[in-house]
Amino acid sequence: MHDPEVAERFPDLPRSALMQQMYVVAANGRRYAGASAVRYLTRRLPRLWPLVPLVHLPFSLPIWQWLYLQVARRRDRLNPSYPCEHACDIGRSSDE
Repeated sequence: MHDPEVAERFPDLPRSALMQQMYVVAANGRRYAGASAVRYLTRRLPRLWPLVPLVHLPFSLPIWQWLYLQVARRRDRLNPSYPCEHACDIGRSSDE
């Protein structure tokens, strides 16, 4: 997201969307966002293989997506060293 090449290669992914959740673009061009991206990565990165049984439970993706968004919205509070600036306020509701 912070690399200028991202905007050049994927102009249809606005910065506001990238601030809300992680995106993974597969070699075939298919895109995965948020919890779907985590699911995709668990099958491809050996260090994440222990999570496969948990995150691939049938019908659990909506729950994982909700949890993912809760963590993503609070990433600056959960990790104070996260280089966020004021841009992390994008996508937050006013009642938080």
